[in-house]
Amino acid sequence: MAAVCISHSALYLTAHPEHQRILATIGMVATPSFLLLSGTVCGYLATKAREDVSQFRRRLIDRGLFLLIVAHLVIGLTNSAWAPLDDVLIGSVYITDAVGIGLIVAAFAARRLSSRQLLACGFALYLGACALTASIEPTSDHARFLARLFLGIGGGNWQQGGYVVPVLPYLAIFLIGLAGGREYGARRARGATLLQIARTCMWIGLACMTAAVCIKVLAVGAKPSLSVELHDDLWFLTDPRQKIPPGISYALAFGGAGVLGTAAIFAMSHFARGQMLIAALSTVGRASLITFVVQFWVYAYPARVLQIGDLGAWWPLAFAGSVMFLWLVAAGWDRANYNRFLTLGLRGRKTSRLPAEA
Repeated sequence: MAAVCISHSALYLTAHPEHQRILATIGMVATPSFLLLSGTVCGYLATKAREDVSQFRRRLIDRGLFLLIVAHLVIGLTNSAWAPLDDVLIGSVYITDAVGIGLIVAAFAARRLSSRQLLACGFALYLGACALTASIEPTSDHARFLARLFLGIGGGNWQQGGYVVPVLPYLAIFLIGLAGGREYGARRARGATLLQIARTCMWIGLACMTAAVCIKVLAVGAKPSLSVELHDDLWFLTDPRQKIPPGISYALAFGGAGVLGTAAIFAMSHFARGQMLIAALSTVGRASLITFVVQFWVYAYPARVLQIGDLGAWWPLAFAGSVMFLWLVAAGWDRANYNRFLTLGLRGRKTSRLPAEA
């Protein structure tokens, strides 16, 4: 959520495009991290929840449908303040939709597949999505629409029919997170400490980010020997900033950064001050859906509708104030336990916490 705020606050630096670019790059860690963490929480709950399979499955489906129906409608209507209604309701796939689809898939896979099987499914789906993105050229309007929603082909800005978090590659990332949650639960059951898990996450994150750099370096070296027709595909697959559609280097670089951030959280849990910070962050985590919705009104609405432009030197102060405001909203939501209303009524009374948005 911090990365979302950093990225979207760039709307207030219109006179400083280089600063906007830096903030947008930092914010790219948000999307894969949302999906990885959502999958991880879901996978961990699959190992710890005490209810039977049918009840657990019903809870996941309930939350997934809530995100796909209610959350999509709320976020779409929010964005309709500055974008065409058809684009934001029909032509857009939000990150909440990707999480919702992931939860529904997890309802049938989280307890049925092992962590290795989930990991293999996630990698296979991501590579398959990349292969399809690089190889297909949809010709009909219906094919282009579906390719855009499922693969991200056609761009991801408002001028091209809405914003899209492509379903297939981000479902793949959710499955990888699901495998991580299952593995985390198993290691904790075997007595692994949080510091040991932090060390594992650190090496995984560094390995992913290093792989992204190596792939980019190899691509730069190989580009002169390749035909011009392959240059676009090479860019898509190897450039870390290629978010929509998401390439391999993007997932490795920013997904790895998210895992590295998780390692830092685990490590901080060993220190008293770190635990205080984690407690503050967890408040936003538990109220992630409402925080995600409100941040549109904090950043996008004033910039796009009220035409508030560049804040210049006032940006750091305004950003700090916006983060504090969002934290207060999350704290009020969490204190009132409004997450109990995030349901379609398909689940029973006894529930453990599920990711509301990520």
